[in-house]
Amino acid sequence: MDKAMAFYEADFEDGQFKLMACWKVLRDQPKWRAYNEDLNSTNKRKNSETETVDLTSSTDVVNDLPRPGGCKKAKEERSGKGQGKASSSTMDEIDKLREVQAKSKEDRIEVLERHQRIVADKKESARLKHLAAQENKEAKLLEREGKMHDKESKLLETYKTLLTLDTSLMPEDLKAEHMIALKSMREKNFSNRAL
Repeated sequence: MDKAMAFYEADFEDGQFKLMACWKVLRDQPKWRAYNEDLNSTNKRKNSETETVDLTSSTDVVNDLPRPGGCKKAKEERSGKGQGKASSSTMDEIDKLREVQAKSKEDRIEVLERHQRIVADKKESARLKHLAAQENKEAKLLEREGKMHDKESKLLETYKTLLTLDTSLMPEDLKAEHMIALKSMREKNFSNRAL
C-alpha cells in the first residue's frame, strides 16, 4: 500500500490519495473483485505471451513472415477502390439480394393485382345484386299492377253484364237494387280512373 501511495503521489501532483476510505469499503465488493481478477489475469497473459524473437540471428524467419497490408490498402479494399476488388462471393451475395428483392417486388405487385381483382369482383357483385333487387322490385310492382288490372277488368265485366241485363221483367224492388248496384260499381270503376 505504501508503494502504491508513493506511485500515486509521483504520478499525480495533487498530493495524497483522498479516496482511501471509499477504496477500503468497495475493495471487497464482487464487482471490483471480478474487475481486479480480470486486470491481474491480463497482466499475467501479457507477461507470458511476450517472447523476444531475435530477428538478427536468422533471416529465414523474417522472409517467411507475410508483410501486413497498410492502413491505406485496407481502406481501399473496404471502399472497393484500387486493386482490391470485391470478391466473387460478395458479388454472389449482392446478386442473390437483388434477386430476392426483385422476387419480393413481383410478389407485392401480384398481391396488389389480386387485391384489385377482388375489389373489382366485389363491386361487380354488388352492382349485379343491386340490379337483381331492382328487377325483383319491378317484377313485384308489375305483378301487383297485373292483379289490380285483373280485378278492374273483372269489375268492368260484371258492370257490363249488369248494364246489359234485361230489367223489364224484374219487379220494382229488384230494379231499385239493380240501379243501386250499378251506381256503386260505376263509382268504384270510374272514380279511380278519373284520379
